[in-house]
Amino acid sequence: MRRTQRSSFDPKIPEAEFRRERTALEKAIRAIETMAAAIDKKQAKSDRKIVSDYASFMVEAPTRLDCFYDASELLHPKEAIIAAIEREIVRSPLKKKIDLLQTAGAFMWNFLEGIGPIARPLEGYSRLPQSSAPADSDDLKRMVASVEYIRDVEMTGRLMDTANKEDKKVEERIAAAIRIRRQVHGD
Repeated sequence: MRRTQRSSFDPKIPEAEFRRERTALEKAIRAIETMAAAIDKKQAKSDRKIVSDYASFMVEAPTRLDCFYDASELLHPKEAIIAAIEREIVRSPLKKKIDLLQTAGAFMWNFLEGIGPIARPLEGYSRLPQSSAPADSDDLKRMVASVEYIRDVEMTGRLMDTANKEDKKVEERIAAAIRIRRQVHGD
């Protein structure tokens, strides 16, 4: 269905309207897929393991909220974790668990593709001295004006843009899962 949608595109429809309709269709398809997967016992067992593994990883790994990490650091693909969180939200009758799942989804923005094995601070790689002695003002000015520092700040800005876009999508997906849960459980 998704593949044939573009081929049946009426060229008289403006591109922006087409994208809006396609987004609405994708959301509807995801909602149906989420509801169907939520009642699948085998899928439920897999989802519980994925969410549990992710929770353990977040507790045990030395992750910080002020850093980007490579998505490959996660024990499962990022999309699998998000989808498992969605389905667990739909399945769970417990409001407290929904809150925990919602919070877990909120940390997904820290994990992006292409970061590499070393965590990247949100403010860019610091070229500043790591000693406890205060740095000389002229040294700080030179470092902040350096090409490397400027590149790091620009890279962090691009990563933050990507993280914000991904975070918004995850928030929308979790909100949709909560709406489906309310329909399923009659909340």
